[in-house]
Amino acid sequence: TPVTNDAIIRNVADSSQILTVASASTPGINDEVWTWTDRNMTLTQRWDFVAVGNQYGHYLICPEGNKSLALNVYRAGDYPCTMFTAGGSNLADTEVTIGGTQGNYDIYNLANGRYLARTSTPKYKFADGYGYGTNWVYAANTQESRWKIEPSATS
Repeated sequence: TPVTNDAIIRNVADSSQILTVASASTPGINDEVWTWTDRNMTLTQRWDFVAVGNQYGHYLICPEGNKSLALNVYRAGDYPCTMFTAGGSNLADTEVTIGGTQGNYDIYNLANGRYLARTSTPKYKFADGYGYGTNWVYAANTQESRWKIEPSATS
C-alpha cells in the first residue's frame, strides 16, 4: 500500500480527477468531498494517512488543511463522502483500509461495508477545472471506485 503523507489521490477512471474537499479555503465539518482537476490546492487536495491505533492497515484519511477531519461516510441518501471529525466517537464512519493491486487501490470503510467511488454527477463550484461527486458504494468493481495514491510534487 503506497501510504504516504501529502498525497494526491487520483481517480483511475479519469486521471485528471483528484480527491478534493469542496471548499475554497480550509476544509470544514460536513464539507462535501468531490473529485476535481488539480488546482494545486495543498489545503484541499493533499491528504495524510493517519494510522488507527495498533490496527495494521487501518487509516484515517485527513486533508492537509485540517488534520482534525477525515473522509466520512455520511449515512443518508446515496452515502456521499464528506469531511467529519476524525476518529473518536466517529471512528466507524471515518476509518478505512486500503487494498488493491498494480497501483489501483480501493478505499474501504469496514463499518459500513462500502467503497469510495467517483459518481457521474457533475459538480460546479470553482471557476477553474471541472469535477464530480463522490459517494460510498457496496461494489468496487469499476474504475470509478479505484484510486491511485501518489506523493504530491511538494512531498
